[in-house]
Amino acid sequence: MQLQKDLLNSDEFINTVKRRRDMIPWWMRIFIWIFLILGFLVPFCILLKIAGINVDISIYGIESNSMSMMIISLACIFLLKGFVAFGLWTEKSWAIELGMIDALTGITLCGLMMILSIYQGTVFTFRLELLALIPYLLKLKKIKSKWIYSVTQ
Repeated sequence: MQLQKDLLNSDEFINTVKRRRDMIPWWMRIFIWIFLILGFLVPFCILLKIAGINVDISIYGIESNSMSMMIISLACIFLLKGFVAFGLWTEKSWAIELGMIDALTGITLCGLMMILSIYQGTVFTFRLELLALIPYLLKLKKIKSKWIYSVTQ
C-alpha cells in the first residue's frame, strides 16, 4: 500500500501527467476561441432578429435570413459548438465525447447540404467545413483515452 502512495506522489509520475489543454493542437485552439465567442454572441443575434434587425446566421450551408425554426436550429448548433469549446478549454471530462458528437453532426449536416444542393438543381457546393471537421474528429478520437484518464492540474 505504501509503495502505491510513493509511486503516485513521485516526481517521475507527476512529470508524465499532462494538462488536458496541452493535448489540444494550435489549430483546434483557434476554433475553440472562435466558437466560444460565437456561442456567446448567438443569443444576442436572436434578440436582434426578434427586434427586427436583419442578422444573417449560417453554418454548414444552412442559413437563415428570416425569423423561423431554421434560426432556432442554427442557434442550437452554435450553442452546442460553444458548449463543446467551453468544455475543451476548461478541460472537462465530457468535452471529448460531446466534441465527437458535434463533429459527427457537422459532417452529417455538411453531407446532407451537399446532397441537397444537387437535388435542388443548384450548383454542387463542396462544404469547406469538412476540411476542418474530419481532422477535428480524428484528433478527438486520438486523444480520447489520454483525455479521460488524465488529471487536470
